Amino acid sequence: MDTLTPFFIDIITGQITAAGKVPPAKVFIIGGGVAGLAAVGTARNMGAIVRAYDVRPAVKEQVESLGGEFLEVSVEVWLIDHNLL
Repeated sequence: MDTLTPFFIDIITGQITAAGKVPPAKVFIIGGGVAGLAAVGTARNMGAIVRAYDVRPAVKEQVESLGGEFLEVSVEVWLIDHNLL
C-alpha cells in the first residue's frame, strides 16, 4: 500500500451515506507486467471494479486470479470494420 492510499480510500470503495449510495470506482489498467498486476491487486483489494488489458494473452489468467476482468481487443477486426485493412 502506498502513502496516498489513505487519502483516496473513500473515493475507490463504494459507500452508503446519508446523501445516498456511492458506487465503487472503475479502474482500467493498461499493461499486465509487474506494476500492472500490482495495480490490479491493490485496486481490487480497495474495492474497485478492475479491468485490465495487455497485448500478451497469457496475462489473462494472472489478471483474473487477482480478481480483475481481462479485456481482449482484436485490432484486426477493428481495422476491417473501419475499412483500413
